[in-house]
Amino acid sequence: MCPSQQIPESILIKETLAVLGVDSFTRADLLGMLLEILVPAHNYLCFIFKNGSQKEVEWQFPSRSQSWTPEMRMKAREKTLARYRKEDNNE
Repeated sequence: MCPSQQIPESILIKETLAVLGVDSFTRADLLGMLLEILVPAHNYLCFIFKNGSQKEVEWQFPSRSQSWTPEMRMKAREKTLARYRKEDNNE
């Protein structure tokens, strides 16, 4: 089993914006300020700055329902309705 964890890009960007205290950044901005971003444990990021300081943050996956697209919602709804129809026909 692989212990690695995927970090959604949206989470990484959101947390980086918060740590840097900015509304946006470029690759050049990051290269100018940060040495690296470490993942010391699940749901933790550690930002290592070029000036030697560090900032560790905890993040959470968004609610599963918030990550669904309208198409995904419709497909799930159709699947549930089909299951209910099948159950009704079996009674």
